[in-house]
Amino acid sequence: MAMIPITQGLWFHVMASNPSQHTGSNKPVHQITWYEAVLFCNQISEQLGLSPVYTIIEGDVEWDRQANGFRLPTEAEWEYAARTRDDLQYAGGDQIESVGWTIEEPVEELPNVAQKQPNLWGFHDMSGLVFEWCWDEHKLYQSDEKSSSGAKVCRGGSWKHEAKWAMCSARFSYPSE
Repeated sequence: MAMIPITQGLWFHVMASNPSQHTGSNKPVHQITWYEAVLFCNQISEQLGLSPVYTIIEGDVEWDRQANGFRLPTEAEWEYAARTRDDLQYAGGDQIESVGWTIEEPVEELPNVAQKQPNLWGFHDMSGLVFEWCWDEHKLYQSDEKSSSGAKVCRGGSWKHEAKWAMCSARFSYPSE
C-alpha cells in the first residue's frame, strides 16, 4: 500500500488526465470510479515494468494473484493497515482532528495529502480526506452473498463527511462505475 493517497500529480503522470474537481498536484485524486482505480493500477504497473494485476474482459475484472503489479487492497488489508493492530477509533489515534480531515473541521478547499499525523506504520490520511476504494464487493459481514447492485467497498471517510465515516470500523458502499 502507498504511504499516502494517490496524488493528482501522480495520477496525471500515469493517466494523462485529472478527473478531480478540487485540483492541485499534491491533493488526493478523487471522483474516480472503482473501475478507473483498477485501470490506474494496471497502467502504473505497466509503466514501471511490472505485470498488471487485473485482466479486464468486456468490463469484467479478474485479479491475477500471481502478478507483481499494483492493486487495490482488500477490505481486510485496508483495515489491518489502518488499525496497525491498535484499538483506536481512527487510523493513528482516537482524535480525528490529529489524523484526518472531516466535516467537523471545516476547510474551504480539499487539503493536500500528508498534512496530519500518520498512523503507527506511517500511513497518512486513512481516516478522512477522501474515501479509498477496496477490491471487495460490498456485502454484509455475515453473508456470503454479493451485493445485488455491484457496489464496491470504500473505506476511510472524507473531508465532506462526518467523522463517524472515518472510523477504522466504518464501511461505505458505492457503485463501481
